[in-house]
Amino acid sequence: MTYSKNELPFAHAIANAVLGNAAFRAYLLEETPFAGASYTPVPADVQAKLRSKNMKNPYWFNYFRNKPTCPCCSGKGAETDVLIVSESADAKRLALHFEIKTPIGKLEENQAEKYPRRAECWASPATRPNFIPPHDAALTFLIGGRVLQSDPRIAHFDRTIYYDEIEQYAPTASLTPSGNPSHR
Repeated sequence: MTYSKNELPFAHAIANAVLGNAAFRAYLLEETPFAGASYTPVPADVQAKLRSKNMKNPYWFNYFRNKPTCPCCSGKGAETDVLIVSESADAKRLALHFEIKTPIGKLEENQAEKYPRRAECWASPATRPNFIPPHDAALTFLIGGRVLQSDPRIAHFDRTIYYDEIEQYAPTASLTPSGNPSHR
């Protein structure tokens, strides 16, 4: 799938930073109701064991649900590019939902509006799909290029972060605007 192939290098950079860098996790939580809290990703196998054994991508990439009875699917389905569930010292879990765009990627119609609805739906035990780890709360993030800055729909995300703001945490300089590794 070209879409995944183009965004996967960027998703890897973000996921690696979330999984391995406490300073980046703290940065993500700034300007959210969870600012100042400390969360550590749940062990990979906790999240991975809920996924299909046929998944070729990393356990945190491309959570998709297309089920008519799912209250958060609304039509074409529901997809979160990167989902990482983290836990605080008091065992509260927080799901971090990321929409990853390439540096020139733009939001699709209704894409931004679905993120908060899906995050709320998947946080509830009554509506959470069985492939999503239990969690108490969720945040939504949009990661992309400055091309998104003028799009009013970014307000649907809890936080929008641009690549130039996070280069020290999730280096993407070696990636071309299309999302493919450069051959410098």
